[in-house]
Parts: sequence; structure tokens; C-alpha cells
Amino acid sequence: VNIEQQAGKGYLKPNFVVGDTGTSTPFFFINQKGGVSIGNNYTGVTIGNLNLGAISPNITVNEGALASSTIILTAGGATPKDAHGAFGPQYIESTTNKVGKYMLDYQDAEAQCAMWDVTMPDSWNGGTLSAKFYWTSTTTGTGALGIRALSLGDDDAIDTAPSATTTVTDAVTAANDLMITASTAHFTPAGTPAGGENVYFEVCREFDNASDNLAAFLRLLQVKIEYAKSTYSD
Repeated sequence: VNIEQQAGKGYLKPNFVVGDTGTSTPFFFINQKGGVSIGNNYTGVTIGNLNLGAISPNITVNEGALASSTIILTAGGATPKDAHGAFGPQYIESTTNKVGKYMLDYQDAEAQCAMWDVTMPDSWNGGTLSAKFYWTSTTTGTGALGIRALSLGDDDAIDTAPSATTTVTDAVTAANDLMITASTAHFTPAGTPAGGENVYFEVCREFDNASDNLAAFLRLLQVKIEYAKSTYSD
């Protein structure tokens, strides 16, 4: 076993070892120039060639948290529901600089909805999702948006109830500013979710929510969906 001194670190680092380096955490080192190091005294992983599939069925970061990725649902790609559908999508430009955005308009008189039909990446682990909403309005006030979902695989019945609605509220601080909500609580689509399945997303304005006092259209631009990954690629 070759040994090399780590400058300023006060310990010797072998080129290869399995076990304890004098701390409470076991280490696994392979040489410094193309290998792997795991443990508290060494930040990150230095990689030459590393087969992630041989190590774990999941990619994990930050002491076990699953790696995640996002997909974007745009207003331009939405379909308003047949009954109580949001208005649009419509293309709207700002007054002075003519910055254009596609928007869905949700009025304040009823719970209007729109839907998206998405094939999820194969890397999705079939677990919980969360959402952030990008929106605006022509006046100040607080709006409430809710999301629910249904995951369908081969030979699943399309006419299946989606999940319960998960709601988030957000306030417009200045008219016509872009607002970004906090992430919703995590939710699980109805069905038997798995990577590569077709997921139906439905977003509604929860106008009867006690916090929704926005006396104008709530204009939705995008929805960012975050999902956990079980594989490196699709």
C-alpha cells in the first residue's frame, strides 16, 4: 500500500484502504489521481471511472437525500378543462418593453382549472412530487393554487380519480410583477406511479380558500415540477 502525506491535514492518506482512518466514519479510498474517496474528512468524490449502477439502485446526495430534477409545465402547453376551465392560454405583452408571455387566466368567481398531459422521464423513482407556480396579476392580493395528479401505466384505466389537491398561497407585491410561490407540500400522484408513465396534472385556482383575496385574474405562466431520480439518465 502506498502512503502519501496530506499537507496541513495531519494524517496519512493511503492510496487504497477500507476501514477507519482514526475518525468515527469508515473511509474507502482509491488513488488520488483517478479514484474514489468517501468519508467525512474528504469533501466530495474524485472520479476516474465510476459505475453508479454497481454502487446503489438510487443516486443520493447530501447524506442520503435522493438526487432530483425538474420538468416545466408552460401556460402555452396547457388545456383548459371543458367545465370551469381557465381562460387561454393567451399571449400578452408588457406595456412599455413589449416582453411577451403566454398566460392562463383564472378568474376570482369560481374554481377554474387547466390540465397538462406529460410522459415522465424514466429516471423518475415513482415517488412524491412538489410544485412551484410562476404567476402574476394586474393588482395586488393573495392567490391560492392547487395541484393534483394521476399516473397511468400500460393497461391502466384512464377514467381514474386524481390525487387529493395540494394547495399553496402567494401574494402579489406589485401589479404585473412575476411572482414565484414556495414549493407545495410533497404529493403522490394517484395510481401506481413509476418512471416513464403518463401523468395527468391538473392545476386549479382555489378561489374559495380563505387566503385568496385577489379580486382579479390570477395569471399563471409556468409550473415547475420537482421529482426524485432513481437512475442517472433516462
